[in-house]
Amino acid sequence: MARIIRKHWFALVITITWAHAAHSQQLNDVYPSVLSGSESYELGELIYSLLPDEGYTYTPWQHMANSNIHWITSGYEVIDDKFYYRAGVVRINVMGEVASVLRQSEEELGWDIAYLSTLQPKWGAELVIIEPTGLGNDMCFGSIYSGCSFEVENSLLASPLEVEVICNDYWRGKVYKVSAEGKRVSMVILNTDGGSGGDASDLIITPEGYYDNYDRFCLPPQ
Repeated sequence: MARIIRKHWFALVITITWAHAAHSQQLNDVYPSVLSGSESYELGELIYSLLPDEGYTYTPWQHMANSNIHWITSGYEVIDDKFYYRAGVVRINVMGEVASVLRQSEEELGWDIAYLSTLQPKWGAELVIIEPTGLGNDMCFGSIYSGCSFEVENSLLASPLEVEVICNDYWRGKVYKVSAEGKRVSMVILNTDGGSGGDASDLIITPEGYYDNYDRFCLPPQ
């Protein structure tokens, strides 16, 4: 059953967690290097910023065009005349923690962000997907990576968003309904997968009602 999370119950816990985690990793370099010098978004704050204004069903392609997201595509691109996307990379931390990759030295790993749609492009993007991969060169998974899996709930609570839990009992899939004054009501879906080599997570943001049944994202595989 869905339930509202009341932020004040968690305020002290979140403050303590933030104070501890914000200094947990200090990496000098970031990969890809195009993100060097860019500010890092707290994940919950970025989700808040990514929500389009109230009245928009989908996300305009130009949304957050002038931001700390480094957009790779010029405008949007199309595959097979039916799949539209806009892709970029961005620095993200989750309550102060960053993903990392071991190259010549250990470096902070950027996150991929994509706007996706199968609709006519005039309507905008149906989905926003975020995950730590850094230009999609490799999957954030395995022994040279860290921070590939993450939780989003505390970060959402630390943001200006109101948060309602749809389901979060199963660790591989969790769904939250988020809202804020002047913003489109949206759903945040956290997917985590893994095995003996490690775990990796990705995040999907959709308009409320985009899927008929969000509970299915939280069910263990049959």
